[in-house]
Amino acid sequence: MKKNRNGRNFLRMLALMTAFASLLAFTSCDLSKIMSKSSSQASVKYKASGSVYSLYRFKGTSKLLKFAVPDFYAGKPVTALMDFSLSNAQYLQELTIGKNISSIDVWAITNCPNLKSIKVSKENRWFKDINGVLYTKSGDKLLVFPNMNTTGFIIPDGVKELAANSFYKCGNLKTVKFPAGLQIVGDRAFMKCEALKAADLPDGLQKIGRDGFSYCHAMTYVYVPASVTSIGDYGFFDATKVPAIKMGHKSEKDLTLGTDWKYKKDVNFNSEIPVEWGASR
Repeated sequence: MKKNRNGRNFLRMLALMTAFASLLAFTSCDLSKIMSKSSSQASVKYKASGSVYSLYRFKGTSKLLKFAVPDFYAGKPVTALMDFSLSNAQYLQELTIGKNISSIDVWAITNCPNLKSIKVSKENRWFKDINGVLYTKSGDKLLVFPNMNTTGFIIPDGVKELAANSFYKCGNLKTVKFPAGLQIVGDRAFMKCEALKAADLPDGLQKIGRDGFSYCHAMTYVYVPASVTSIGDYGFFDATKVPAIKMGHKSEKDLTLGTDWKYKKDVNFNSEIPVEWGASR
């Protein structure tokens, strides 16, 4: 009797193990289908404001390299990209902006390391793209430069302002040529562009914003023309390889200079970057 009981227990245990293995195989198969499906779709959230919607959050996947902001959501126009709505989209390579987008926050498209191109519908009345770079429709303000667009960039003639965050954390960028008519470099415009080699700024420039060129660790040359009237806090902070900042001004007179605008950060203290007053290119 005891031998028969042991045999039945063994068969019962074997049946349970077989059923459990089958369940695992089914679940594994089912999960793989779910993951495969989800990995090709983005998570996108919108916020309603009256009769329109704004893109609130986008989270892509490794299989989704392109995304087009829709013209409509739930039957209403999508008119804005909110702050951080597309920020940190680590896989995104191409972004398309539709005809109804009239507002783009300065933090909307930041820190997208693999972004190559931004395209704008020709029907859009507020924005346009030139070779994958985002501008206002008039072309006088550069809004967003995609990190992987190119390593050397010539800013087009007619651009008067580089918007806040316009080149923020574009670690792929090595060289930039500035246009003669440029007047403003916005806050954090080139912050943490760690491969950027030089900032040869044009005559006529008036303002360099807060953190305009901070943490540009590869930069070895800086020229600031005498036309500049203000440099914001941390303007050239921690530009560790710059031997001296060449200033067209003869002195600090008539200049508004922010906190730590020319300091290098050390482990224990900050040290000043030397300045050549009355310098030429």
